[in-house]
Amino acid sequence: MYYIKDIMTANPLTLTPYNSIKDARTLMDKANIRHIPILSDKKELIGIVARKEVLRASVSIFANLDKETRDRIDAGIPLIEIMVPKVLAVEADTAVTIAAAMLVESKVGCLPVLEDGKKLSGIVTAIDFLRFTLSLVGRLQKPSL
Repeated sequence: MYYIKDIMTANPLTLTPYNSIKDARTLMDKANIRHIPILSDKKELIGIVARKEVLRASVSIFANLDKETRDRIDAGIPLIEIMVPKVLAVEADTAVTIAAAMLVESKVGCLPVLEDGKKLSGIVTAIDFLRFTLSLVGRLQKPSL
């Protein structure tokens, strides 16, 4: 049996609710990620921000504003304003099949991985499930002659 701890990304990049939309966009672009867990001052998971929330709340490039002005506006909007506070999460010892079903049924793009229901230890995304599926399929397929 495979567990989330086998496919998750441990120690994911995080931000606080007081970081800005600009901070999230910069981190997502630099790290090539689409989801950022939001942690409280006590390092407990309190929400998540996905790229779609950042894009939805950012000033459009089609607005009649220069990049510096758009960035200044985005820097003034804290993530607490756009984060999703009710987060579906799993524990590291959750079976991959159960977590995958949760992801499909809830139509979310990731599941934070918690220890003791509070401390963030990792994140598992739809991409992690695809990588896992590819590795399984690769092992099942026989090379052609």
